[in-house]
Amino acid sequence: MTHHMIHSPVLKHGVWTTVVGLALTLTACGGGDSTSTTTPAVVAPVTPPAISVPTPAAATPATTYQIGTAETAAFNVLNSERTACGFGALTQNARLNQATRLHANYIVKNDINTEHWETQPNAPYYTGYAPIDRVLAIQYDDTGNMPSVYSEVVALINAPATTSASGPENIRTLLSAPYHMIGMLENLNDVGMALASSADVNASTPGLQAFDLLLAKKTSATVTPVTQVLTYPCNGTQGTMTGLFNESPNPLPNRDLSTQPVGQPIFIESPTGSKLTINNVTVLDAQGAAVPTQSFTTATDSALASITALNNVGFALPLQPLQPYTRYHVTASVTYGINGASVPAIKDFYFTTGARNTY
Repeated sequence: MTHHMIHSPVLKHGVWTTVVGLALTLTACGGGDSTSTTTPAVVAPVTPPAISVPTPAAATPATTYQIGTAETAAFNVLNSERTACGFGALTQNARLNQATRLHANYIVKNDINTEHWETQPNAPYYTGYAPIDRVLAIQYDDTGNMPSVYSEVVALINAPATTSASGPENIRTLLSAPYHMIGMLENLNDVGMALASSADVNASTPGLQAFDLLLAKKTSATVTPVTQVLTYPCNGTQGTMTGLFNESPNPLPNRDLSTQPVGQPIFIESPTGSKLTINNVTVLDAQGAAVPTQSFTTATDSALASITALNNVGFALPLQPLQPYTRYHVTASVTYGINGASVPAIKDFYFTTGARNTY
């Protein structure tokens, strides 16, 4: 049976850092805004779009990943999802690729289930104890400065030797974990990723695979501030997961997600420097029936507040799994405080789930 173990993000070296551990046993492969300072600027309900792949808002940066690899597919899916929803594309970074390659190899070669912490300095492929150590070791920033922000996500995959890990499935799974999609959608510049298997490093244990993804921003780099309310999924998003079976920290501590899963969360981000309040989020299925939801922001959720210092992010969590291949209508009413003003906004959009996932 397939399962995940997703571990909580941590804060290291004064830098907001997401570290995620995801253990999979794969048996099968799986905007716009409207704001006003007076009254909510309501966007008229969007006519459900025909099913098609969302067109990215900007051209995806070129990649040197080998054609047909999990890395290429994962890179393309992550950038497609980010750009289509307004979060901006990431640029492949050769040094981050090196860091992720070494770390993924380290995990598989040494059969070490520590996700982010390299605890054996004399072991093959050792680069550095923590993500920041590895970022510094490969000299990501030529100036020698620490990155201003970095985010690492690791998927540990236990699969038969004949099963190939799916890069897109890893990305979509991580985008269904509410505390970890924050790092995946963070306003960063660069990304590196690598998939390692037992065969790649001649590991003694067959069938192991590790997918490491590292996002970062150099101290000297600039990013375009978020100036509108963004969501993921957004209008036209397709192929999301239907259920969430594990997340740490658990957004619903009194509920065992492995036996009582929830649905694809709705991530919401307000403009840079603002403080987000989620007033109400409705999720309607294809028949117009409402799916119950619960909303989380740093003001209402201590787990989220412990993970990130950003006050402009939050999410709404459907309290039941969603149906496969189904178009959902989302209306999110939010308010954000910025520069002494309280700005209301409403986001209204449709997204479509993919195949039913059971892990």
